[in-house]
Amino acid sequence: MTSYRCSRCEEKNLRCFVDTATGRCAGCISVKAECSLFISEEEWEKIQQEREQKELEVARAEEDAARLRRELLEVKSRERLLARRDLAVLAFQDRAKEKAEGSSAPGTDPLSTGPSLSGPSTDPGWLQADYSSSHDPLSLDFFLSYENPILASVDVSDGTHVPVTCSSSGFL
Repeated sequence: MTSYRCSRCEEKNLRCFVDTATGRCAGCISVKAECSLFISEEEWEKIQQEREQKELEVARAEEDAARLRRELLEVKSRERLLARRDLAVLAFQDRAKEKAEGSSAPGTDPLSTGPSLSGPSTDPGWLQADYSSSHDPLSLDFFLSYENPILASVDVSDGTHVPVTCSSSGFL
């Protein structure tokens, strides 16, 4: 059987007799010394508070990590959306270039006429519209010039091309 002794009795190699009323050993009581046989209630409460504090810190850290994972997924989603949009613009540009190389008649240059619109657009916020799989990237009302690749928007009211900078169009 294992016997436990307080640090004073252990140090002095004494037998440690515990007073059941106080939880202290008789040797420490007789010399009015601090007895370390039992952990005081104060010490237990202090340890318990420290543990609870650490549990809260861990929970907060896990919450922050979850928030950062969600934010990263949102950035990745936005990145994919912008990549799909760029690919649609490049595909349109390639088709326009192929069409321009195929016909050299004056006035048939797709860059001077611009892409055809499927109908008048009354939504001035088309740049903020969600991309869907049913959306035809060829019907976008913007194009890139080969000589000067500035994003342009077709003004539906009179058919003029209006330059749009990347920062004002919501790309960045």
